[in-house]
Amino acid sequence: KLDQFLKYMKAHSSVEIADLRPVLIAAKPMAPLYLVNDLHWNTLGSFIAGQEVIRAIQRQLPALPPLRIEDFTWTNQPTVGGDMARYLGTEPVETNSFVCNLKPGLPPPRVQALTPMDTVWDRHILCTATENDAAPDIRAVFFQDSFGVHWIKYFGQCFRRIFFMQERCEFNVRIIEENHPQIVVNEMVERYFNTQAPDELLAKDALP
Repeated sequence: KLDQFLKYMKAHSSVEIADLRPVLIAAKPMAPLYLVNDLHWNTLGSFIAGQEVIRAIQRQLPALPPLRIEDFTWTNQPTVGGDMARYLGTEPVETNSFVCNLKPGLPPPRVQALTPMDTVWDRHILCTATENDAAPDIRAVFFQDSFGVHWIKYFGQCFRRIFFMQERCEFNVRIIEENHPQIVVNEMVERYFNTQAPDELLAKDALP
């Protein structure tokens, strides 16, 4: 289904679609990119995927700086738990966990947890804003699911301001109008793309 969508959009739309599968497959020799006891990317996998998103945006906004892996320190730090482990009621050691930190001397973005929002899809949607005065004056809105959570930490290096909303199903018009972004991104894990009914999406779409 995703391959069909990509082929259709390439032929019929100018909207940029970033297929993250190739870069993740290519980066597999570098280090583990997924957690063992969890369905998600680890922090490194999230970073590799995020770099591809930034490259896609740069094709439209060339002034956007790159997301550089060398700007961060990376440490393999085992932890416990994970969503699959919780389903089984266990707490095994997670060996594929990495901790990353911005290197000294680089300006960290300010991160603010905002009041959760209710939408037609769900209640108490998590919202976060990042601001970085040292970044170019480029503003973005990101609608993302749980796979995009780590991008909050990374992308603040590239944008002056970002509004993150953990909502994958719609482009919330109010959020877009209030934040005046130059770019809007919707990140959705493939399994949601395959199961969400298009008619349901259209029926609840807030766009005019």
